[in-house]
Amino acid sequence: MKRIISFSLVFGLLIVMSLLSGCASAPLATSLSTPTSTPIETLTPSKNIGKQQLIGEVIPLLEVGTSQAYSEAWNKLRPVGNYQGKYWNDEEIQALLWFSFDMINVANGRVYSDDFSSISPAYAGIYHEQISLEVLKHITMAEWQRRYKLNSPIMATVVAKARLQLP
Repeated sequence: MKRIISFSLVFGLLIVMSLLSGCASAPLATSLSTPTSTPIETLTPSKNIGKQQLIGEVIPLLEVGTSQAYSEAWNKLRPVGNYQGKYWNDEEIQALLWFSFDMINVANGRVYSDDFSSISPAYAGIYHEQISLEVLKHITMAEWQRRYKLNSPIMATVVAKARLQLP
């Protein structure tokens, strides 16, 4: 319990520090915040879920295309795709996680300047065709590449700091 509380405090402190250090204008600020619509709790019972089972649960939700379905997908992916999750470094899980996160905004009629900045335009994994088609409805390929290029070093720094062991 102490470890969870300590991690939450450290992660919160990292976010505050990044905002205070002038990163608020960078894509990081919105990318790490909770989606504007209130997601429902995850329906996935365990962080021990297998990757294929998780993908099998998430893809049908993404196909529905509503804010609620995207929220459900995001909440299924979040426990295993966050910086302490077992799929934190899996490109496919990360693409689905960030796509569902960004699509919550889109489904609610909002596209922010950092949406689609965490998915590589060169992503070629599962569901890549659908992700590309959807992203390109909202921004150009050049803009997607620009956003990803700006966001990559910021996310790498945040992930590295978040994964540091507490003393």
